[in-house]
Amino acid sequence: MRALAPEVLQPFFRSLLEALKAFSLGEAERDKGSEYAAIPFYKHALELDPNFAVAYARLGQAYNNTGQSALAIENTKQAFERRERASEPEKLYISTHYYENVTGEWDKAIEAYQLWKRTYPRDSIPTNNLGVAYNSYLGKFDQGLAEALETMRLDPNSAFSYGVLGGSYLGLNRFAEAKAVRQKQVALKLDSTYDHRDLYVLAFLEGDTSGMQREAEWAKDKPDEFVMLETVAEAAAFSGKLQKARETYQQAIESARRGKFDESAAGITARQAATEALVGNETQARTGTLAALAMDRSRATLSFAGLAQAMAGDTRQAAAIVDELSKRFPTDTVVNNAWGPTIRGEIEVKRGNPGKAIELLQVASPYETGFLARLLPNYARGQAYLKAHQGKEAAAEFQKILDHRGICLTSPACALSHLQLARARAISGDGAGVRTAYQDFFALWKDADPDVPILKEAKAEYAKLQ
Repeated sequence: MRALAPEVLQPFFRSLLEALKAFSLGEAERDKGSEYAAIPFYKHALELDPNFAVAYARLGQAYNNTGQSALAIENTKQAFERRERASEPEKLYISTHYYENVTGEWDKAIEAYQLWKRTYPRDSIPTNNLGVAYNSYLGKFDQGLAEALETMRLDPNSAFSYGVLGGSYLGLNRFAEAKAVRQKQVALKLDSTYDHRDLYVLAFLEGDTSGMQREAEWAKDKPDEFVMLETVAEAAAFSGKLQKARETYQQAIESARRGKFDESAAGITARQAATEALVGNETQARTGTLAALAMDRSRATLSFAGLAQAMAGDTRQAAAIVDELSKRFPTDTVVNNAWGPTIRGEIEVKRGNPGKAIELLQVASPYETGFLARLLPNYARGQAYLKAHQGKEAAAEFQKILDHRGICLTSPACALSHLQLARARAISGDGAGVRTAYQDFFALWKDADPDVPILKEAKAEYAKLQ
């Protein structure tokens, strides 16, 4: 760091201390409110010293955790270019976040976190972020839990520690423990909208409508209320209530735009388009995709937009989107090993090439159970097996989705996996299993909108079994 004049030292350190107070030294995906608050302090620190490397890195991470990836990339690059000015722990911080936010090379990030953990064993950041990596990117929730428990030991009063611990329990289908962690956060006032979203989801899994309503009410008028609203919309879509889902998705998009979180608004729009495609509303899916891409072309928006277009049958546009993803993010682990293959697999299914789709999707296997991929590669692979009339293999993919409720949660693909399982069993000649799977689907969709295309198809298929 370059020397500062005495007259700026006091405000400089005051700004830095305020930033560190607002943005805990922990990391990852929780306590968004403190990250919003930290951003202006980091920016002010950089006004005072434009070469303050770790301030760029922390500002980049604050932007990343509040859904502003373009600013995250820009500031993390600035930190990486100035890393030689930093201390050794700061260099580790900068390098790991560069691999995460800029290049997307999670293998390198994990390796660097492991080095950081060995070198500074009392630092909670590497254990916390290893937990995030194992949970979100690799779906290795047992390893994520081990890191989360170590993080809790090192930093028991941090919202970030609780965040990763609760996520680990969710991924392991240990719902009572996940709920207890989130409730303890609330009691300790370490809770954020993301934690109340998890409590909403847990209430949804329990069929606790009053609990769902309580959590949704808590989020009202919060700066990131759109996080809760999108989950409420997705839960409605899970049950086939598409009109209610559309209304709530729109509220979520408007909430994000009011807060000037345009990237989040675009991502929600793209995910809604993917939901429309899943249930057979191809026109709405294509319209939503175009709207999302008009707002933003970040990794997340492009990924869901490409998936929506592929499932909606616009293979030309889907291919163009996935090509853009590959060119812009050539080293990104998730883009090139999960999202890209899933989109390309869906394209090949629509083109009538299921064998090629199955081959493309092989590379996604190590990442499919992570919170980011969220079992969508399994859904695409299952569809490919159905197209290839390989009922047993298709059934295994859809059953895997149903067995991982803590990952798919409110995803409509989870509910639809019951229907796809019925179709797979029909191909395999499992008469009793076919009826059970159809009945499970109809029970979930008992209050669904009657005009949803996939529901009409399901009813027609079931009638032929009688």
